Amino acid sequence: MNKKIMFTTVIAIFAILSSAIVLGSASDEEVDANAFNHTFELKVGEPVDILIYRMSGSRNVVSDIPYLTNINTPFELRRYSTPPGTTASEYSENNFDYYKLIGTPTSPGSYNWWISTHDHTFSITFSVSVGTFDVTYNAGIGKVNGQTAWTEQIVSGTHASLPTATYTTGAYIFKGWSLTSGGTTTVSTPYTVTSNVTLYAVWEQASVTISSYSATVTQGQPFSHTFTTNPTTATIAISNYGGLSSSQISVSGKTVSGTPTASPGTYNVTLTASASGYKTTTTTLKITIPITITQPIEYTQAIGTLFSYEPATDPQNATITITGVKLGSANYTGHGFTVSNNRVINGIPTDLGTVAITFSASATGYVTVSKTVMISVYEPPATGQSASIDSIIAVQRADTPRVFDLTAIGVANAVSITWKDPENNAFSSSSVTSVFTCPSSGAFSLTCTVVGADGVPATATVTVVCTDSYHREMAWVGVEYSYLEKYVSAYMMYAPYLTYERIEVNGVRYATLKGTPTSEYLGMTYKSMGAHADFDITVYAKEDVAPVSSFDVSVDDMIISVTFTGSHASVVYFDFGEGWTSDTSYEAVPGYYNVRCMAINNIGERIVTEYVEIEAEGVPVGLSLDALTDYIGIAGEPIIIDILGMIEGDVLTISGTASAFLTVDGNRISGSTNEVGTYSLTITVTHADDTTDTGSIFVYIKAKNGGGGNGNDDDDDGDDEYSLLDKLLFVAFVVIILLIIAYLVGRRKK
Repeated sequence: MNKKIMFTTVIAIFAILSSAIVLGSASDEEVDANAFNHTFELKVGEPVDILIYRMSGSRNVVSDIPYLTNINTPFELRRYSTPPGTTASEYSENNFDYYKLIGTPTSPGSYNWWISTHDHTFSITFSVSVGTFDVTYNAGIGKVNGQTAWTEQIVSGTHASLPTATYTTGAYIFKGWSLTSGGTTTVSTPYTVTSNVTLYAVWEQASVTISSYSATVTQGQPFSHTFTTNPTTATIAISNYGGLSSSQISVSGKTVSGTPTASPGTYNVTLTASASGYKTTTTTLKITIPITITQPIEYTQAIGTLFSYEPATDPQNATITITGVKLGSANYTGHGFTVSNNRVINGIPTDLGTVAITFSASATGYVTVSKTVMISVYEPPATGQSASIDSIIAVQRADTPRVFDLTAIGVANAVSITWKDPENNAFSSSSVTSVFTCPSSGAFSLTCTVVGADGVPATATVTVVCTDSYHREMAWVGVEYSYLEKYVSAYMMYAPYLTYERIEVNGVRYATLKGTPTSEYLGMTYKSMGAHADFDITVYAKEDVAPVSSFDVSVDDMIISVTFTGSHASVVYFDFGEGWTSDTSYEAVPGYYNVRCMAINNIGERIVTEYVEIEAEGVPVGLSLDALTDYIGIAGEPIIIDILGMIEGDVLTISGTASAFLTVDGNRISGSTNEVGTYSLTITVTHADDTTDTGSIFVYIKAKNGGGGNGNDDDDDGDDEYSLLDKLLFVAFVVIILLIIAYLVGRRKK
């Protein structure tokens, strides 16, 4: 009830009718003070707020201060000089015009007040009982005991039952009950009831769950895995290929499969799992491609001759370790095979039969793999036959331009076969075929020597030309530098430790730079001018072990920063997705990044990858749509939802019950409806590479007066602004005024 209106009306009416004392009851209603004694029925916890005042010619309303007969009362009497609905100027500042009796009983009982004035002495009695209060549970988008709203009666001072609300699916999780509509803070348990109250369900949108999986897949081999999700209706999509491509990995339903052909290493593929009503979940599928070892051929050689074999691996600096040697089916003790320079398997078989050497290839950060090389050892013929060889065919591999496959032609009567590089180091033996990896660009003369039973060697030579400018800007103290390019008539500048030479191979002319820098050139940089490009050559210290590549990554204000933490690196490069660079920071945009670090020295190179997610406030990473929240609108008014962060090539589509009254224009979803209710809306963004991002929300449409489909009304008590008594008093006032006017008019006529 509006007390200002009530008290102003009461004062006006009773000023006209008579001199009286007016009481406001515990329920905020007016009573006639002429009844003298008043009894009020109260419940424990129900507040009391009573006004005691008198309208008469005298402002001295209460002649005696009211007194209390019950000492342990929960009520108190307060004295005021200005009643509600009036201004202080209407009353004398020296007079107190009314009293107020206030309080809230906390226990049952009977409480009496005696009011004495110069006219009357009367009593006010409060009869307080335990009673019950209504606790109403508003479940909002869910149900409580099968209803949107459910009410229970609880004895005052005892605990509410706080039932569990449910949702039609697992998309929303019930968190508890709140005292405010839309609140997130829940009441504590147990909750003591002291008045009528409405509690509101607190909901938290659940995320899709998806099973985890990591796969080790041999390069070029197929794999397949079916994921499980909750809910089972969730769909899976690839949002980032992590360095692979759509031709190497794809998803159908909940099955991810493919045939990775990328280089050995670790690739973090990002999957998104989406379902209507749920938050989209992002997970990482780690695909590890182990070291690749080219399958060795089966070698044949005479007993007592040298066997030398360097496995062709990717990465090329993988460490080779012998893990077992057998002769026939038995372990071969005292075999004498060893590994030199961590790469080359050497040894002289001293027993006849088939020797099986099992070895592993390992490198930091890679999965170790094993292979077995077979050697068929035979007894050379007793008669002294001479071996022969006609030529060597060298074929450059298209996918690895620094690797050549070698085949010796016209080999006969060979007891032993040895392949040697330009430095006269054996890199393979025992077979008419071999593989050679060029350490840099340049021309390399390779020799195959065959020896017959008579001990007389025969040789053939081939020159292979590698134009792959592998780290041409780097030279190392004590390590030969080599660079080659096709020759044109142009002047070439070069460092003092290098020698410039023009050569011709198979009718093609080349220009070469060769030389070995000494320590006096350490740290120096020289500009070399070639026929096709200019470049600088810097001299670094020689390392005896392969580089260790590792780094720390951090993100601050959309800037990715990296710090190298590895060792034995002459040069370090980083790749943020736009190519190798020496920069250690990168200005990013929201999305997923596979940041790579490459460490290089004279032994080889090592690449590692770190997975980074960049988020911006208000912009979902990779348009995962996780940042979208449920939409609350008013019936008949426009609905506008903008999807931020879309780029050229993205296509926005919608589905769900809300799509019946919503349309899509670019990145904007708009429309309206006059129907109050709760609607589902699934939003899908399809990218140019056919990957998708999906998110789901609810659209709540409320009535214009504040009611809505989610049950959260702005006015929960349902009371009108004015009670029935307010209206009756107003009518009575109007009637009295009209009667007075009629009376005055009648007297005037007389």
